[in-house]
Amino acid sequence: MTDVVETLVKNNQELVEQLTKVNKQNEQLHQEVTYLNELTSEMSRKLFGKSKEIVPEDGQLSLFENDTSNTVKANDVLTEVSSYKRKAKGTKADKLANFPTKIIERELKDEDCQCDNCGSHMIDMGSIEARSELEFIPATIKRLMYKQHSYVCKKCERQGITSIKKASIPKPLISNSLGSSSIVTETILQKFQQKVPAYRQEKYWQSLGLPINRDNICNWQIISSEQVLQPIYDLLHEELTQQDIVHADETSYQVIQSDKVKTYFWQFCSGKTEEKQIVLYHHAESRGHEVPLQFLDGFNGYLHCDGWGAYHLLPNITLVSCAAHIRRKFFEALGNKRDPNKSSPAYIGYMYWQRMFQLEKSGAI
Repeated sequence: MTDVVETLVKNNQELVEQLTKVNKQNEQLHQEVTYLNELTSEMSRKLFGKSKEIVPEDGQLSLFENDTSNTVKANDVLTEVSSYKRKAKGTKADKLANFPTKIIERELKDEDCQCDNCGSHMIDMGSIEARSELEFIPATIKRLMYKQHSYVCKKCERQGITSIKKASIPKPLISNSLGSSSIVTETILQKFQQKVPAYRQEKYWQSLGLPINRDNICNWQIISSEQVLQPIYDLLHEELTQQDIVHADETSYQVIQSDKVKTYFWQFCSGKTEEKQIVLYHHAESRGHEVPLQFLDGFNGYLHCDGWGAYHLLPNITLVSCAAHIRRKFFEALGNKRDPNKSSPAYIGYMYWQRMFQLEKSGAI
């Protein structure tokens, strides 16, 4: 009888151990399933969801982050088209108000100003604004000829002294060149703002009567960058490194004539409390710490940036973390964005940073 009891006890212990092991495995599987669900939800949000980090509170949008993307402003005009309404971005008068006005008087002259009934001369009784439209004036090129006047002092001349003065002449941007400051500026705006390459600008300038080619345009931009823009950039760079707060970020950029697949544009700018606001871009083939180390040489203030490790290797600089990046991690950890667990650390941390952003927008901090 004793042997039977011992056998049953032993079997029972084995069953308990097996059950404990199964429960542990179930718990691990449950954690993996939860993680995969959260990962799937996060990937779906990134692919198909809104980029704005908004979490509903009690079925409503957060009180601390107003989403006005779908609201209609008071001064917007709703125009009805067939069976639906669409939002118009201002009236015609609002759009015309931003341009200088040239008044064109339409009057009756001579015989047109005689009465059709009796033939008497008619008197002007006033005018109304009948119609307004915009006039486009195509670009034109003018030849500016500077004539330098010279002046001589006759009194000194009678005493045998030569005294001559000449009026000053503005220094050309590029000596002995058709590339004046206005033309070179336009080529730069077309290339970097309008995305019009030099070979397409050739026909544009030739249509205006200026026979230049892409080599002229590229050479003008290189010379003006080296001789005019670079000294200004250097002065702004020196001023930026003397400020107390600097923001920094970097992004990848593909350059055709580069051995590397990715190069990087670095941005450095002033804090919003700085009196002199400066924004500088710096291109480099590396994302390593040597780039900000060299660019921020002499800077010993607060550097506001994300968590990229290159910034942590800079000496004599106090790093300030980006609150938007911190909030994003809490947002990503929420899991179910529509019905979040309000007692979770992720939700508490997220709402804390929402309040911080709201206080910043209100000017309280």
